[in-house]
Amino acid sequence: MLEYKKDFEINYQNVDYTGKLKLSHLLDVLSNVATTHAVMLNVWNGSLIEQYGWVLSKMHLEIEEPITAGDYQLLTYPGFASKVIFPRYYQLLKEEQPIMKASSIWTLLDLKKRRITMPKRAGIDFPKITSVKEEIAVPQEMTEVIPYQLKEERTVRYSDIDTNQHMNNARYLEWACDLMDYTVFKDQFIHTVDIFFKHEIAPNEKVSLFMYHDECHYYFKGTVNEINCFEIKMVMKNK
Repeated sequence: MLEYKKDFEINYQNVDYTGKLKLSHLLDVLSNVATTHAVMLNVWNGSLIEQYGWVLSKMHLEIEEPITAGDYQLLTYPGFASKVIFPRYYQLLKEEQPIMKASSIWTLLDLKKRRITMPKRAGIDFPKITSVKEEIAVPQEMTEVIPYQLKEERTVRYSDIDTNQHMNNARYLEWACDLMDYTVFKDQFIHTVDIFFKHEIAPNEKVSLFMYHDECHYYFKGTVNEINCFEIKMVMKNK
């Protein structure tokens, strides 16, 4: 029960114009799988909505080959937790072999106080974990000095908001990809991504979006009133 696996079909509505999976869709799926498993582990239920919510603080994805339409399996399992930090790992399997691995760090948010809290205060008892199938590296904080350039501003709208009443996790990556020249994706695919969720973004806030890139490295940052809300580091790879 500490591991959960399900069949995952990628259809042509989930891919981009080159036939590769949109990673924003994958993030949505990973979030849904995490929620399903959290319910099975009894660390989440519908009665907690509008009171508490599990939120991401950082995420790392490693993709070995372009992901196209077809049948796959998704595997997820929790890692060793501390009082407020809860790792979760994922693998996307093609013919039983992982072609994508991901790690994520989750915390529980008190939605009324808008601050991190311990699960016990919400009546949640996290299961004891004695072993983990595979610990996948979590992203390390970015120490590089990035010469960002302002690219555009976007306002957070209804379609961007999730049940935690802030910008949906998948939107960050979607907005980042929108800043890139779409022709990049003809010959390259996203090989690794590190996403750092630093400060929640609320409905109707105006987000300043910055980007810098060299040959295969892309860096993104989003700020609200000069507060750094997220950063993304992305490495592209030739197909």
